[in-house]
Amino acid sequence: MAHWLQTLQNAVIDGDKSEVESLVNTALSQKQPADEILYAGLIAAMKEVGERFERGDFYVPEG
Repeated sequence: MAHWLQTLQNAVIDGDKSEVESLVNTALSQKQPADEILYAGLIAAMKEVGERFERGDFYVPEG
C-alpha cells in the first residue's frame, strides 16, 4: 500500500478531520485517482473503524 494511503487511513481512524482534508486535497492535486482515495483510503479506514467498534475496541463519539 502506498504510504499516503496508509497515512490517510490513519488520519481517518484517529478522527483527525483537518489532516484528512489536507491529505485528500494533496492527493487530488497530485492527480491521484479519486476512486482510489475514496475506496482504498476513506472507505477502507471507515471499515476498520466499524470493525473495531463492533469488537468494543473503539468508541465513536456522537456529534
